[in-house]
Amino acid sequence: LGRLVGKHYLTDLDRKRVLACLANLRMICDSTYLFDKTTNVSPKLDEFEELVPDLATDHKFVAFSQWETMVTQAAAVLERHGVGYVVLHGGLSGKERKQVLERFKTDVKCRAFLSTDAGGVGLNLQAADTVVNFELPWNPAVLEQRIARVHRMGQSRPVRVVNFVARGTVEERVLQLLETKRALFASVFDGDEDEIGIGAASAGFMEAVREVLG
Repeated sequence: LGRLVGKHYLTDLDRKRVLACLANLRMICDSTYLFDKTTNVSPKLDEFEELVPDLATDHKFVAFSQWETMVTQAAAVLERHGVGYVVLHGGLSGKERKQVLERFKTDVKCRAFLSTDAGGVGLNLQAADTVVNFELPWNPAVLEQRIARVHRMGQSRPVRVVNFVARGTVEERVLQLLETKRALFASVFDGDEDEIGIGAASAGFMEAVREVLG
């Protein structure tokens, strides 16, 4: 990755390699299981497990991850604690989505709503008052959309946001840069997705990558 970042010009293949490396780094920050499907080291899930009693006592919360596998890992934590939950992802039908939303809204024992970004488009989740982000989206618009799904019109309670960031990793650097480089990050994303487009302008793309890894 360092060799690629040091190049003055990136081919399409180079960009794909850079994006694959960055995606792997992000997955490892969540859990090593996302990367190798064998080991399961995840300080984030450990911390989440410690927070679950507080999150699920007199509260409903929404937890987001870009990766469905991370959502499944989080669901296993809730199972161990006997906390009711629902899961939403892009593979559900319209009918299934409606059932998931209705249960979260009306079932007092259903405390958690676990969702990928693909599954969470256009949701109104005012039943919750806490948002948990298992990873910090690189696109600021995605982070704002996650929080806005709970902070909708009609929300009568303060909304708490919990961001998990792996110290000493690429995620910590992203956290530092999100505000100061908001316009730069936005320039290398296509629309509101949390994936950098291959077609992004080379100069802006490489500037963002070097800032993140620097």
